[in-house]
Amino acid sequence: MLVTLLLFILAFVLPPVAVFMVQGPSLSLCLNVILCIMGWLPGVIHAWVIICLSATPLAGNPAIVGVY
Repeated sequence: MLVTLLLFILAFVLPPVAVFMVQGPSLSLCLNVILCIMGWLPGVIHAWVIICLSATPLAGNPAIVGVY
């Protein structure tokens, strides 16, 4: 719960970073960067949708967990 709240706050400030934290390098990240370039608010909304739709944010994400 706290992680999700922090992701929402991060998505408000830096939407692409929040999307990267949830999904890693993906097409959603590219789309979010494009939306942020077009306007900050569409990027924030998209990041919030990605966070809401992710069942377990940060779980098993190699960008967060680390690959050895």
